[in-house]
Amino acid sequence: MDAELYNALQQIVAEGKKPTLALLKNRTAGMPLPQLIDALKRFSANPDNIQVSAHQRQQSAASPIEQIQQQMAQMAQQIELLQQQVSELQQQLAKSIE
Repeated sequence: MDAELYNALQQIVAEGKKPTLALLKNRTAGMPLPQLIDALKRFSANPDNIQVSAHQRQQSAASPIEQIQQQMAQMAQQIELLQQQVSELQQQLAKSIE
């Protein structure tokens, strides 16, 4: 099964929903319909093949506001790291100019 399809199925299952063609199609832009149908058939035949981690379940259970807050915290950390790297590069540049 294509990784994109597998990930989409994982997300749908993690949200506690039953995968449908419509849900799968919305999460896999441009994927051919026969592939989507095949993936749904495989899932229906053996739904236990889709492994959903506790982290994925917890994330899908979080409200959209909580998810945005988590993303903002991650971005703030990334910005701080980038600022440190820029500062280090500026110091290196100043030393090389001297």
